Amino acid sequence: MLKKNEKKEIVAKLMKGEKSRPVTQSGHVMAPVSEDKTMVVFSGDMDKAIASLIIANGAASMGRKVTMFFTFWGLNILRKHEAVRAEKRFSWKNVLRNDAKRDKEAWSF
Repeated sequence: MLKKNEKKEIVAKLMKGEKSRPVTQSGHVMAPVSEDKTMVVFSGDMDKAIASLIIANGAASMGRKVTMFFTFWGLNILRKHEAVRAEKRFSWKNVLRNDAKRDKEAWSF
């Protein structure tokens, strides 16, 4: 704690057990700074993803906790590059075909 006395001297008072926190020139106490790192990867470009992984690796090597969130196109970096098959349209042909196939299997002896 900093105070000015009658002689216009700055006197620092130290208290046991309290951690010191940085003080600005105007005398305001700054908020504590976290050493943890959090990154959001939302691009599917390989060069941007590799850059974010290099930065995260550097922070982790300095002993900091690193959290990475992969969202939107950034999720494509994590998955295998195989063709993902997804049917987007509903088709009665497929429903009837599957029903006929199931009925045929049920009645075969």
